[in-house]
Amino acid sequence: LVKQLSHANLWWRITAQRLLVDRQDRAAVPALEELARRGDPWVARLHALWTLEGLESLRNEILLQAMADGHAGVREHAVRLAENRLADARVKEKLLGLANDPEARVQFQVACTLGRLPREQAFRPLQQIARRHADDPWFQIAVLTSASDNAGAWFRAMLGNPAKGREDFLRRIASVVGAKKNEEQVAEVLGAIAQAGGEQDAAWRLASLNGLADGLRQGSRRRVRLVAGQRLLRKLLAGDSTAIARTALRVAARVELAPSAELRALIGKAAETARNQGASLEQREQAMGILGLDPSGQTASLLAKFLAPLEPDGIQVAAAEALANLPAGDVIPIFLDRWRAATGKVRDVFVAGFFADPKRLPALLDAIQAGTVQAWALGPA
Repeated sequence: LVKQLSHANLWWRITAQRLLVDRQDRAAVPALEELARRGDPWVARLHALWTLEGLESLRNEILLQAMADGHAGVREHAVRLAENRLADARVKEKLLGLANDPEARVQFQVACTLGRLPREQAFRPLQQIARRHADDPWFQIAVLTSASDNAGAWFRAMLGNPAKGREDFLRRIASVVGAKKNEEQVAEVLGAIAQAGGEQDAAWRLASLNGLADGLRQGSRRRVRLVAGQRLLRKLLAGDSTAIARTALRVAARVELAPSAELRALIGKAAETARNQGASLEQREQAMGILGLDPSGQTASLLAKFLAPLEPDGIQVAAAEALANLPAGDVIPIFLDRWRAATGKVRDVFVAGFFADPKRLPALLDAIQAGTVQAWALGPA
């Protein structure tokens, strides 16, 4: 059976391996070790390694030799087999060295396996791999599987990497930061975005903000308190870049903003823009979003005025989204009062607004029972 592991036919090799493992006959171990060392072709060495593993007889000496094998396929699988043997300093040292392997497939497996090491040991070799393959989405995923505990460090490291694909990588890292909802890391990302400027930084700033917003929307509905980063967020919302301000609004909608004179001034300016019929639709829609950040909920009555049928559909949708973002419960009467006159798009926002806060759902059920809201309007989802 051991000889069949070198057979040219795949079925013969797999069947021989299965029979050897099923029988658990450790008398075959010496022959398997010899095959793992010198077998030809390379797939014979590969099957010998996994068969030894199946017999619980794979010694670290054999594994270390496989991690230095002349064929990349053997090295790749040896790295997988090393995952549960990293307590051996020799295996760990060999794994760290393979971060510089010439073959991409080996580096990819190393990136996946390094996640089993403490972050202080894995960070530098992972960073080396990430810099080489910054434009490869699969490498990004592999590297970032171990980044949940130090996403802030990853963000700092990749900021200085001008390689192609940096924007997408930063978006993924920022998404991890947002999903963790760690106030310090969120503030750190916002600080880097707020301090940068110029056209050369526009792409990565937008990518990072979008990633941060996507991450903040994941998991629990709770908002990040963000005491230290509120000034940075207000700066982005009031900035000259329309694209940055619009994207920062997505982040702000998931943040618990504290009342302040600066926030009141920002909301006051937004109220003026929202009323200004001469402003562009984009400016007015952005202003609606800022009105939805009012922690007191006092902008609800103003936003309700923009749900009038004479207003453009985009303005009505923006006003409805801003109302849904307000923490106050008094938006429920507005939703129900404007239900019948609302367009389909605005109704969809109303429904999403009810589901955004579980405390609003009893009112929705009551409205359906009373016939104010039609059950079919909820949609199949």
